[in-house]
Amino acid sequence: MSNKRIKGISIHRPVIYGNTAVLLKPGEPAPTGHTHRWTVGLRSAASPLPASTSSSRGQGPSSGQAIGGCDDLSYFIKKVTFKLHDTYANPTRSIDRPPFEVTETGWGQFEVLIKVYFVPESSEKPLSLYHEIRLHPWTAVPSLTADEATPNASTYWRDGLALVKLPGDSGKEAVLSPIHSWQYDEIVFQDPTEALYNIMTETAPTPLPKTSRLPPSMEQGLPLGVGGNIGELTLDTEAKEAAKLEEARKTVLTDLEELRATLIEQEKELADLRREHQSLPARRRRSAGLLESCASASSSSYAHSAGSATRPASAPDDSQTGVRDGVTLATKSELCSCRQ
Repeated sequence: MSNKRIKGISIHRPVIYGNTAVLLKPGEPAPTGHTHRWTVGLRSAASPLPASTSSSRGQGPSSGQAIGGCDDLSYFIKKVTFKLHDTYANPTRSIDRPPFEVTETGWGQFEVLIKVYFVPESSEKPLSLYHEIRLHPWTAVPSLTADEATPNASTYWRDGLALVKLPGDSGKEAVLSPIHSWQYDEIVFQDPTEALYNIMTETAPTPLPKTSRLPPSMEQGLPLGVGGNIGELTLDTEAKEAAKLEEARKTVLTDLEELRATLIEQEKELADLRREHQSLPARRRRSAGLLESCASASSSSYAHSAGSATRPASAPDDSQTGVRDGVTLATKSELCSCRQ
């Protein structure tokens, strides 16, 4: 097939990239100090069917397959590399077949460089993405202090979830794990080659469902990213995110208008002060200048005479010059001229 590019055409594929993290249970093999097991990856945006209708989801949220991954992306992606923290053995992991993901254990959050290499037919350069491994909920766990939200002996597991009792007698629980941190994006090929265009048009992506197909018990009524929420990317969530962005844009514009009004008011105040200064009588401005000159002359005289240990033989009488202890003072006539 030809590598000639088709001008004026763009074709895209929706993807998500990010990580899922779960707390390690007591007794699980892991290096000393590690608290979580996480999976970082690049997937298709659409998710498979819920576990009730698909055995591929039967392992529950701890499997890390709850969000995205319905489509095989290898028809246009050759390989994906993940640059982990340098403390990991072989920190650059290369994955050349789906699923394009890496699973590790750890205790801290850090940034991962995800580099996507496309099939040779595309004649495209690699794409670089960045993601910070997230181990903790996006939002604070309600009614929990920092110590109470940290995994400890009071943490227990049920149905793949790490739970902790909320303070008080309410009997309510907070979910600490699993945590899902995924970002939606679209890989766009502008002016694709004829070969890539044919490949892309032969395989259509799975469309996003209008609403979540997960049962309420799995979503728990929590926003995406909050501990325990499996979630599913849908057209509804896309619309809600767009509404949030629009609301944030309006807030920024409102803040800018307020700052602009404050700046205009302060500039007017500064202009008024300048006009007031310019309108002062010329005599008062001259007096201010004379006082500054006197102060400068006095300072210079002090600096000149302070270095002399004795008075020069040819110096006039102290009563005329105002010399005292080797320091030349201004005469009465000089002081009077400055005060006029």
